Amino acid sequence: MNKKLSESLLKHYSSPAGLKTKEKLRKRSKRWAPIIGKINSEKWKNEEWKDAEMKRRRDSGFYEKLKITMKIKYEDEAFKKEFVEKINKPSRIEKIRKKSKEMWKRAKETNNELYYRMINSAKNKHYELNGYKMNYIEYLIGKILNEFRIEWEYEPIINIDGSTFLPDFRLKNRKVIVECYGDFWHANPDLIKDRKIAETHNGRTVSEVRKYDRRKKKLFENKGYEYIFFWESDIKNNLDNVKNIIKGVLQ
Repeated sequence: MNKKLSESLLKHYSSPAGLKTKEKLRKRSKRWAPIIGKINSEKWKNEEWKDAEMKRRRDSGFYEKLKITMKIKYEDEAFKKEFVEKINKPSRIEKIRKKSKEMWKRAKETNNELYYRMINSAKNKHYELNGYKMNYIEYLIGKILNEFRIEWEYEPIINIDGSTFLPDFRLKNRKVIVECYGDFWHANPDLIKDRKIAETHNGRTVSEVRKYDRRKKKLFENKGYEYIFFWESDIKNNLDNVKNIIKGVLQ
């Protein structure tokens, strides 16, 4: 039945009448896309809905299935070729370059704090909390702080002894810094033993990465801050323990 239906649809869309149908659908999609986009955007701003939707996706295995689907898709040579051609179109590149240049110029000239946030911003900041874009582990820590009704700042610009830092969280009315250490980027000693240079560490050795983190922690502590950090693997796998540690610090 499905095979017959597919063949029938294929035949229709290959005909002159089918081409007209496709054009109608294209125009309809173009008209409805911004409306649906706005509806979805409002949904994701609702914290309860977002948490429930993320849980539903995790429980249903959505992310794992998506990972497998995308792997199969990008292994297809024809798809890869078409994809590469599209993203490298001169008109697309020029449009992105122009918009990006305008955005950076506007931020640099009108909002110094935003400018520094953009410099420090990572590509994987797909979660939003209290109006801030952040990555997944930062989002989980922010949720815990909100649960304890603790006011906080995200990536505040702090200058110490001539160095500028943007820690993940600074608690308001308390001299407490909370950092989320990615296992890879901060070279979690339980997971990364190799001391050789790694491109993903921006050309620094693992020991240099750890030395920098120790120095930063020391600088903050010398200025009277309590500096606590959590590894990505602990945030993802032992969130209750992380919550208890934060609760202990707040008490």
